[in-house]
Amino acid sequence: MTRLFFSLTWALVLLLFPASLLAVLSRIWETWPPQLLYSADIQLYETRLGCSSLLHHCVLNGSARLSGMGAVAGLPSPGGDYVAIYGLDGWLILPVDCFYERKACSPAALNPPANGVLIAWGPDGTTLAYIEVTTAGSVMHVLTRRCWDDSAPGRCLRQEARLSGYALNLAGWSADGERLAFSNIQTRDLLLLDSACLAQPDTCESMLEVLLPAGRAPSPPQWAHLAPDGTRIVFSADVSGRGIAEQLFLFDLNAQTIERFTFRQGQSTQPQWSPEGRYLAYSGFSTRASSDLSLFVADMQRGLHVRLITRRGQDITGIRWWPS
Repeated sequence: MTRLFFSLTWALVLLLFPASLLAVLSRIWETWPPQLLYSADIQLYETRLGCSSLLHHCVLNGSARLSGMGAVAGLPSPGGDYVAIYGLDGWLILPVDCFYERKACSPAALNPPANGVLIAWGPDGTTLAYIEVTTAGSVMHVLTRRCWDDSAPGRCLRQEARLSGYALNLAGWSADGERLAFSNIQTRDLLLLDSACLAQPDTCESMLEVLLPAGRAPSPPQWAHLAPDGTRIVFSADVSGRGIAEQLFLFDLNAQTIERFTFRQGQSTQPQWSPEGRYLAYSGFSTRASSDLSLFVADMQRGLHVRLITRRGQDITGIRWWPS
């Protein structure tokens, strides 16, 4: 009789409250971030993620190769109109239609070329910044849209800020456009620049601010990336002392604190913030014995880390987000 009573009670609850129950479950498992770009075997792929409720597994909704062009990284503009790809010929910029409509396009090359695999779109996608490293130091180039798209309105405007004595990698441009972050290849420290100096580029070098002096991190910071709100930088650093165990760290620019973010058996590297700053995507080995870099996503609000993709025999690199 007791079992029958409980069975009838639960049946009544499910009959009376199915909509509210599903609504709660949907809030618990709200939609994951929309799309990611990644490279495997020198080809670009995109993948869509989704899990709307507990009745809907959090899985990949398929991966599709975007282009036959060889590329180790792709970086969509904030508005989603362009994709900058990095391959054997350096950085090239193409309209996004070239990927989806498979139409013939003539990519625009960065001239002079950028050094390394890190460039940064301006907050609205109409400007682009990158670093050229010369014998005298670094030169930051900032271009407007007309410089890579002849059909865009206005003129091609180029600005150069000479940062002598530094060998820099660009680590991101904040979503409000006010901050640019860099990592110094030589001294292995992190630096910040107020973009207001671009009104007078000659003043930029004097406005560079050292954020994280060498020695404060467990090892020299690698793959630094500025959060969209400009308040945190994520980077990878070796915790073994032998260069075999990279983990992710968060550096709070306001509090000047460093927090270790990943504690995985395998390495964690190449972190990338999502456009709204809620998620972090990164590459990593599943275990110390693994030889294949996988794709992971961390939900910063819920503290969840999920391994999404492993491609046997192919490392996953060049992870970037499509704009929301």
